Parts: sequence; C-alpha cells; structure tokens
Amino acid sequence: LMILVAMAAFPEFRPPPVGFALAGLVIVSVAGLLLAVSTRRSIRIDGEVLEIRATFYSRRLALSSIDVDATRIVDLREHPENGPLLKTNGYAVPGLAAGNFRDRGRNKLFCLVTAPRVLRMPLNDGSLVLASPAHPERLLDAIRKRTGRAEQGPGLPRRNERPR
Repeated sequence: LMILVAMAAFPEFRPPPVGFALAGLVIVSVAGLLLAVSTRRSIRIDGEVLEIRATFYSRRLALSSIDVDATRIVDLREHPENGPLLKTNGYAVPGLAAGNFRDRGRNKLFCLVTAPRVLRMPLNDGSLVLASPAHPERLLDAIRKRTGRAEQGPGLPRRNERPR
C-alpha cells in the first residue's frame, strides 16, 4: 500500500521488482498464517481441567472453577446480550470469535465462538467462558459428571423429560 501511495505521489518513483516480490511474499505469508491459525480450535477435558484452544489463545480451567449450576446452553441469535461485543485481546472474523472480549454488561469473556449455540460457563472469579463445541449438551454432561453434579440442572431438560 505504501508503495502504491509513493507511486501515485511521485510519478518518477519506480520501485525495483524485488520490492514488489518481497511485498507480495509478506502479504501471502501473513494471510497464510492467519488462515492456518484460524483452524487451531479445540475443546477437551483432560482429567480435572477443561482446555480450550482458540487460534492464538488458549485457556486451561480447573473444572472446580466453573459454576456448573449456572452453566447454560445459549443461542446467541435469541440472546445477543450474552455474546462478545468488545474485543480486548482477541481474533474475530465472520464466523469466529476467539480470545478475550467483553459482553454488553462489560463482563470479561474468553471465547471460542464458531456457531450461535454456545455453552456459557460462569467462573468463580466472575468472568465467563463462551465455547461452541459441536455438541454443547455432551460437553455440559461431561463437565457435570466430572464435577459430581451428574443430575441435570434447570438449564437443560433430562433426556426423557418433556421441556416445559
């Protein structure tokens, strides 16, 4: 971009072909890095730790630090106030929000949001984690089993129970 501005401002300026090649190489390299990093996403439970990897960011949470009773599955299309709003240290492109954000209530969020249905996990320190695994119900069940709260909470009906 700077080379194009210089060419427009000073018609006699002609950068050497090496400069164009180097600029093109830098642009392609940065684009490739961002594309490669955007595919680095995982959510897994390892022992008593929930590990979330989201692009450049990762977070390891002790399962005991999650307020399991307040954890809910939320559809951000219906409740946009729960979604990320202000990026404080994150990576956001259409269809992906990863890293540290603030929501409408100025609550701290750590996000790995790739779909509208997310697992909203309040932590004991007052911050929140938003994660959109392929099957949020399974992750919530796994967290509840590992923390000894295998019974269903009010946020999700039991499998054989009709929703009210």
